[in-house]
Amino acid sequence: HMGVDCRILHGGLERWEAEGRPLTDEPTVVERGSIRTTDPVPGACATADDVLAALEAGSSCVVDALPASSFDGSEGSYGRRGHITGAVNLPAGQLNAPAADGVAFQLADLTAGAEIMGQAGIGPDIAVVLYDDDQGVYVARAYFALKYWGHDAVQLLDGSLTGWLDDGFPVATEPTAPSPTTHPVATAPGANRLLFAEVDAQVDSGAAFLDARAPDEYDGSTVFGGETGGHIPGATNIEWTEALDDDGFFRTDDELRQLYADAGLLHDGPVITYCYIGVRASHSWFVLSELLGYPDVGMYDGSWADYGTAPDAVIA
Repeated sequence: HMGVDCRILHGGLERWEAEGRPLTDEPTVVERGSIRTTDPVPGACATADDVLAALEAGSSCVVDALPASSFDGSEGSYGRRGHITGAVNLPAGQLNAPAADGVAFQLADLTAGAEIMGQAGIGPDIAVVLYDDDQGVYVARAYFALKYWGHDAVQLLDGSLTGWLDDGFPVATEPTAPSPTTHPVATAPGANRLLFAEVDAQVDSGAAFLDARAPDEYDGSTVFGGETGGHIPGATNIEWTEALDDDGFFRTDDELRQLYADAGLLHDGPVITYCYIGVRASHSWFVLSELLGYPDVGMYDGSWADYGTAPDAVIA
């Protein structure tokens, strides 16, 4: 816990006893929950060198999460053209289920997810490296989707295509055809995807909410649809881009921990990320869950497009 003062006892127990200080045979009961343990996911981020080595060895499936027009070079994001040579295209928009009950942009279920992965050539034993060209926001959504669908061997390319190009690595515009395969349907979700009822139940229960939207969305001055402007009561606004440095790479672990600790988010309880449609929230979920290893992080899939239109939602 960041408020605990830890020091080394000079001279140890021998000196303590020599100075006549008291000892006890009674056990000390430690209050559980006073220290929050973390367990980052090893290798959640890949470097450009990692991707190049994997492509040369044929040991991984590199997946581009950009729209098809950007993938083939006809409309590259931010002026970028093409895709990493050998990468297959799986646009983040194809990860969603059809709109239901007026809520769009929610992830496909486990059965549909297995079919989506199989069509992209992702089998159960295939290691996947994901990237995009939008500071990693769409690829974080794809990362969450694959994890949710039960595929654990997945990494995100730190710096995405921008960093790849800046390092002088090759790109192509000729499409790479995937080799469809079969991916088994997961028996249970592999990532904590939350829906309105679960989120609504947590509003007054001590959960910490991270609003990954821009400040003008958080304060309600900007809305995109028919939703009410504002935010979930008690939510802290840390725009998802705050986790990145000026070059689009993730900040150091120490910097990230300080960012969220200063906002009071790293507490002994659940943290729920949300944005407008679950894309930016997936990025914040990735940082907290995968890079920093906090154990109880959920992503509200419907996010504000869902919450802001719910008739019974409490809005601040």
